[in-house]
Amino acid sequence: MEREELKELEEMEGPAERAEVEERAKELFCTNRVAAHGGVHSHSNECRDGEPLISLNNITKNYGARDAEGSAVVLALKGVNLQICRGEYVAVMGSSGSGKSTLMNILGSLDLPSGGSYLFNGKDLKDFSERELARLRNREIGFVFQSFNLLAGSNALDNVALPLVYAGVPLKERRERALEALREVGLEGRAYHRPAQMSGGERQRVAIARALINKPLLILADEPTGNLDTANSIEIMRLFEKIHLSGRTLIVVTHEEEIAAFAERIIRVRDGIIVEDKILAK
Repeated sequence: MEREELKELEEMEGPAERAEVEERAKELFCTNRVAAHGGVHSHSNECRDGEPLISLNNITKNYGARDAEGSAVVLALKGVNLQICRGEYVAVMGSSGSGKSTLMNILGSLDLPSGGSYLFNGKDLKDFSERELARLRNREIGFVFQSFNLLAGSNALDNVALPLVYAGVPLKERRERALEALREVGLEGRAYHRPAQMSGGERQRVAIARALINKPLLILADEPTGNLDTANSIEIMRLFEKIHLSGRTLIVVTHEEEIAAFAERIIRVRDGIIVEDKILAK
């Protein structure tokens, strides 16, 4: 299905017409992309280009403490070992309570592990101060969230430029770079629209542009299509494919098989451990 056919969905007025187009979108969306990749094989721990971008070594995460009756803490992660190479496109899957969200928070340095070590770009994050972790999140990791997390009172240009404000970039350069990021996701014509004036798919593309603005080493997307219909979900996943082909490292956290199938590698988490790590071979 081409972009024009997907756009047709937005232009349909009658519910029957819209249902027909959305059904065509679903047919494409549910195509077996694993077969298109040529099969599945297990993942090797070695990176062809030297050291991995991400290296988790025996990572644990505990919540709570033992009470007077000796109730155990919640063991969210139980000795996770994981390497992600530069330029990889990885999907992390798991049901509610699997430890998937905890793993995402640690990968994004939003939370620190209780034990083990996390090396990002060769540096052990346990040695980082809070200010250094904030700088890492601002400049080296781009976040995309299910709920978009856009400022309702600001237009697309200012939303995209926000990380540059925190980085102390001058106004003129901020706006130039923000417009370029919007151009990269096909939204330069919506630069002065506020979130309420845009569709869900457009808002998510603004969020992706914001994630790209600092040219980060890693894009980390948490359920990026969770609030989108089928047609817009396809558009967002095609955009992620384009981002990956530009050489960026991409991690998408999802519970949807159809979304995970866009990645090159799938990691499944259950009961706080990685139970499967496979490559979708091209």
